[in-house]
Amino acid sequence: MQINHTYKPSFTQLLSIIMLCICAWPIESFAESVEPLLNADKAQKLNQTATLEHQPKLKLSPDILGLRAIYGRSHLSEEEAMTLSPTHSQTEDLYGSAVSVEWVMLNHHLELELIFGFYKHNGLLDEFGELVFKVPYHINHQVELLFGFGTLVETYDQHPEFGITGDINFRYWMNKHWGLSAEYDYLRFISGTESQEWIAEVLYRF
Repeated sequence: MQINHTYKPSFTQLLSIIMLCICAWPIESFAESVEPLLNADKAQKLNQTATLEHQPKLKLSPDILGLRAIYGRSHLSEEEAMTLSPTHSQTEDLYGSAVSVEWVMLNHHLELELIFGFYKHNGLLDEFGELVFKVPYHINHQVELLFGFGTLVETYDQHPEFGITGDINFRYWMNKHWGLSAEYDYLRFISGTESQEWIAEVLYRF
């Protein structure tokens, strides 16, 4: 005796299958629409990472070192000359030397220079320091003209004096590393003292 069992899904089962198909279609469409956005976001993050890797990092090591020989002529204010001696001349000659350390910034459009040195005048030995910003003008690959402005502090007769400085600097690079410099500086101190300096310098460029 042969018995035929014909399976007939119930209405509930058919309805469940239809609902699954209906729900699966928007989920698949949503996934297809979101995928380009995810890929774009991933590409943007990769580009940001590459950009950060290629950005210039803060450079602590200097680009140029210099050794200076200085001759200057200082005109003291009347009050300052009197504090040294009633017969002290208001005009005096200065002789000194200094070391300069320089960083090149903004793609060679600005340079930052730190200078440390000493003066000798009338038997006194005074230390000084300067912070100068310089704007270079490149005449060619060997010759440069720079204009600078900055601040300085000097110990005059063991008393600190603050002032400002402006300078014009001419440089000649003999080769990739070695150069010569001639500079004129004008210095003005809060006390009223004025100085002019003529500087010869040997430069080494890294």
